[in-house]
Amino acid sequence: MEYKQCIECKQFLEINKFKKCYKGDKQYWTKACQKCLNLKLKEYRRIFYINKLKENPFYNKKYKQKYRESEKGKQTEQNYRNNHREEAKTISALWYKDNKQRRRELDKAWRKNNPEQFKKIVKRSNENRRNNPITLFALKIRGLLRDILRRKRFQKRGKTFDLLGYSKFELHDHLKKFIHNKCLVCNIVNIEIENSNIDHIIPLCTALTEDEILKLNQLDNLRLICQKCNKEKIKDGLIAI
Repeated sequence: MEYKQCIECKQFLEINKFKKCYKGDKQYWTKACQKCLNLKLKEYRRIFYINKLKENPFYNKKYKQKYRESEKGKQTEQNYRNNHREEAKTISALWYKDNKQRRRELDKAWRKNNPEQFKKIVKRSNENRRNNPITLFALKIRGLLRDILRRKRFQKRGKTFDLLGYSKFELHDHLKKFIHNKCLVCNIVNIEIENSNIDHIIPLCTALTEDEILKLNQLDNLRLICQKCNKEKIKDGLIAI
């Protein structure tokens, strides 16, 4: 095995640790080993990058954007997301929280440039609202809370389920117990999602403060009753929406 001394690290290494180069018909090995060459190249890139930033402070963003749009950049980002799912979720959630105005601008631009895809998303979302009971119950309780707060001249200051302290899945599991059973008011109608409304056992009209409204929207005060009984309750002035 042939050995050669590297001019950088001064070590005697096997010849295959050096880079083979060609100049016309001639073939030769580099004076520095491949490892030292890589370190020098890395340092050169670092200095080049620093100088570019001094010339143009926005070079970083342009470079990253150009890299992300390349095939290698897309593959690298996909591999990172696959191997760091939880970390990627945390980073995305923080950006989503801190860039509200930027999100609106991006959403508006995307809707303008992709009208057909936006229509498909809206159509799929509407179908999900009609067919998914979890989504349906969540939308109903959001609307009920928003309306009663507005009626009492309060302002909704946060996400519905953050204010109420339970999730839409817990709401669904609670109301699911009333489906396929008799209405608790008239004891005649079989409760289904299509013929029922969310009823407040203690009516919302009795609430005087914002805290009382949130308290009356807790799970222990919610049930499903038939639409007919709910309308009669409203007519009686109890406003059990």
